[in-house]
Amino acid sequence: MLKIKKIKTRLAMYLGKKIKYFRGKDRLIRYLASPDMPLHSGEEFTTNYHGLKYQGITSNFIDWGVYFKGGHEKGLINYFKTEINKYEYFIDIGSNSGSVSLPFAKYKELKIICFEPL
Repeated sequence: MLKIKKIKTRLAMYLGKKIKYFRGKDRLIRYLASPDMPLHSGEEFTTNYHGLKYQGITSNFIDWGVYFKGGHEKGLINYFKTEINKYEYFIDIGSNSGSVSLPFAKYKELKIICFEPL
């Protein structure tokens, strides 16, 4: 049974990170590796995220998205990358684990402020 779970996990990661979007892709990834589990019951992981080390746990939905899909907000991050040179500050309100602001940590001239109320 453990071997089947590993195969499903690897297949979900491959679909999420390597295969172009198709209708039903998200539903298939969720079927193979569901993010719906009790908090702190998931698998801890470390992965390369925009050239930086990202540590998370698969029972956190944002971390799950980073692990299986390379992040939930790819389009938003790519847009910010085109506009970021115009600004001195990057403020992330509701940052959760910082998956949106982390890619900009490499910009030495940019000041990053993250706020997570929870």
